[in-house]
Amino acid sequence: VKAQESKTRMRTLRTDGTKIVYTAMSEWALWDADTFAEVRREEYDAFAAESPTFINNGEQFVIDNSGELHFYSSEDGQELKVIDTRSGIGTISPDGTHYAYVRPISEGDLYVMDLATQQVQTLDDLTYYVDAISYTPDGQYLLVGGRDSNYATYNVATDERAYLGRSGFDRVDDIAFKPNSRIYITYESDTVEFNEIDDNGIPTTMKTWSIDINSISFREGAVFS
Repeated sequence: VKAQESKTRMRTLRTDGTKIVYTAMSEWALWDADTFAEVRREEYDAFAAESPTFINNGEQFVIDNSGELHFYSSEDGQELKVIDTRSGIGTISPDGTHYAYVRPISEGDLYVMDLATQQVQTLDDLTYYVDAISYTPDGQYLLVGGRDSNYATYNVATDERAYLGRSGFDRVDDIAFKPNSRIYITYESDTVEFNEIDDNGIPTTMKTWSIDINSISFREGAVFS
């Protein structure tokens, strides 16, 4: 699907495979994945919108547009609501009910917002810059990674920190979870770590995969099939 005159930043496919959403530096678009017909295209005033996220069994998608969460209908692309979070980096829980985030200057508090009531609680006071936040696919744990190889896990049910440690890399830039699993990867240049979070929220490294730097390197992101 051609993104026309705007450079594509992120593309997301709805879990049932029927819709595609992409975000670019000045617009987003919704397509029908079967017919490739464009359902809706909108421009917005933002330098960088984050990857769109489908929620509520794919009925809606959310775009984080410079600290504002824009909610849209997956059927026709109509905007449903906007929530101003003033966030820098954030992620929506798998059930679409909560948003975990840090401020643009990411050393400091880790927040969780109830998207129904928009009430915010401080989950933790971090002492390092955050570069990646992700819920486990089952929604039971929140994983946060950042500079100086720091990363931590939080029990969503109790709001307590389950683990604080360091990865094998200089920093944790991204976290990619395997669907329906607590297995995830982190990476740096030509090395990929496969990790798993146990029932106590403790991550362990399962294996390390080294790749030929002349062929491919992980720099911008990764995703499981």
